[in-house]
Amino acid sequence: MENLRLETNGVWYLNSDKHYTSVEVLKFLYSDAYANGKSFSRCCLHANKNSKLMVMFLAFVNSYVFPAHRHLWKDESYIILDGNCHYIEFLDDGSKSYQQELRIGDVFYNTNRTYHQLVPLCEKLGLIELTTGPMVQKPLEFL
Repeated sequence: MENLRLETNGVWYLNSDKHYTSVEVLKFLYSDAYANGKSFSRCCLHANKNSKLMVMFLAFVNSYVFPAHRHLWKDESYIILDGNCHYIEFLDDGSKSYQQELRIGDVFYNTNRTYHQLVPLCEKLGLIELTTGPMVQKPLEFL
């Protein structure tokens, strides 16, 4: 897409000070996710890693599941745009403590700071993730 610039493999930023794109960006991100070898791609609407609010379109293909992880320094919200998934939380021992199915139009606010993951229930999953910035150079804790 002409209004996007590639930051790193699978990470795109808008080439505009208006910070606007449409849900059509998902088609591009799905194509990129298939081609980039990672099975996911994102488009950041925030200006850079120092922004106080991070807004991202995320696209997952091949039913890709990002490993269960946590980040104790921030909350996240998800808005499902395409597909459906399970949001799952885990205890420190790896046992499942909570599960919620999320469908198109659903919004979920993750404030528990527990281990969590989104598990697609379909080939492609598209969503918006909102979280606080700036990007902290702390590693995610994986289960």
